[in-house]
Amino acid sequence: MGCLILIAAAVLLFQCNKPSPAQEQANKSKDDALGAWIAATDYIQTKLLSPGSAKFPMLPPDGAVETLSDNRWRIHSYVDSQNTFGALLRSNWSVEVTHPDPDHWVCSNPIITPN
Repeated sequence: MGCLILIAAAVLLFQCNKPSPAQEQANKSKDDALGAWIAATDYIQTKLLSPGSAKFPMLPPDGAVETLSDNRWRIHSYVDSQNTFGALLRSNWSVEVTHPDPDHWVCSNPIITPN
């Protein structure tokens, strides 16, 4: 009997801790925005003169990820990377990111502006 009560309590506790559909959607949106950030930084890195020297912020700065629509974002940020003389310079950049299916991220319309 005690075991049955313990199992019932565990099931009830699990159900109470389960996120609501709205919370699940919010978590998915945050995960997708972070995925867009990662895809964008990977893409911008390939466009730099010295990709191996690129230093991006660890996490997107506030306001860096702009949601345009479902599965479509515009990412704005900066990167520090070396120029042809080896000097580390900061450039602002932006790129549009789409997520057409779970396995693919597509980046387009990159703009990189040296400061």
